[in-house]
This record gives sequence, structure tokens and C-alpha cells, in this order.
Amino acid sequence: MKHMKHIKRRLDEWAWWRTTATLGWGIQRADETADIIQRRNDTHADPVLAEVMGIDRMQSDALDMDNLIRELPKRQRYYLYRLYIYRERLTDIAADLNVTKGAVSKSLSQAYRKLKDSLDSAGKLADNMSQAA
Repeated sequence: MKHMKHIKRRLDEWAWWRTTATLGWGIQRADETADIIQRRNDTHADPVLAEVMGIDRMQSDALDMDNLIRELPKRQRYYLYRLYIYRERLTDIAADLNVTKGAVSKSLSQAYRKLKDSLDSAGKLADNMSQAA
């Protein structure tokens, strides 16, 4: 239960990061060259480089979450975007897709579990939970 609260908090932070003025790091601005984009996308892998470039922990965590979400099945990604980015209710998502609320909820539960397992296997779940406490 504690882990799921942590995953949902991480998803809230990811959604905030994706919807801020920078639109996350996945959106290229017109004034950026390819080498700047590559360096920016590589910084999350190197904590020292991230610190030098001023990338804080939440941004790094959000980028990690963004990469994990990209690995989820399309339907699970879609539900997460609608729930966290667009702040829609489960009933609205289900009604739009002509599925039951239970089907949406089950798919989201599976996505939460996959995200938790991925973070846990990468050793990032325990680290962040101890910092949040």
C-alpha cells in the first residue's frame, strides 16, 4: 500500500513536470541543436552531470518515470495520461472508450504494479521512499 502511494506521488510529479512550461525534456524547442538535445536527454543517467547542469532530483525522477511509462502497453499509457495529465475521472475515461470503470481501474492497477516493479528492480523505489520519509 505504501508503495502504491509512492508510485501515485511519483506520477503526480511526472504529470506536473510534463505539463510545465518546458513540457518535459521530450519536446524540442526551436532554438535547440541536436547536440544540446542529446546532452539534455543523457543527463539523467549521470548524477554528477545532472548536478552540474542543475537538474534536481524531482526532474530526474520524472524523467525516469517518463521512460518507464513509455515502456508500458499503449492502453495503460493512455489511461495514465488521461488520469494524470488531463486530470479526468475514471468514469469519464471509461465512458469515452465504452468500457467499464472496472476495466480502466484494472488496467491502471497493472500499470502501477509494472512501474513499482521496474523502479524496485532498478533500486530507485527504496531510495526515493527513504528520502520521502
